[in-house]
Amino acid sequence: MYLAPEELRGEPLTKAVDQYHLALIAHKMPTGGLPWTNEGTNELIFRKLAGGHHPVAEDAQRLGSGRIAALRRALDEDPLKRFDTCGEFIRALK
Repeated sequence: MYLAPEELRGEPLTKAVDQYHLALIAHKMPTGGLPWTNEGTNELIFRKLAGGHHPVAEDAQRLGSGRIAALRRALDEDPLKRFDTCGEFIRALK
């Protein structure tokens, strides 16, 4: 559940993986769950690898639009589209 798409693809790991993991924790803290708790493992892996999956939309009321935007970016399947640093991501969550 916590693996980033690039981990599933066997790509070299960068600091973007840490940001992905941090974003999952940042989602779980206010909602009590991960964004994909209603999906089976195979479907989750497929969606992470295929792209176009926006996992936090169903929590929009609880998290607010600014946090949704920050989480979507930090959870992007392309590590190059994530924030440059975890600090930048944390500032965006505020």
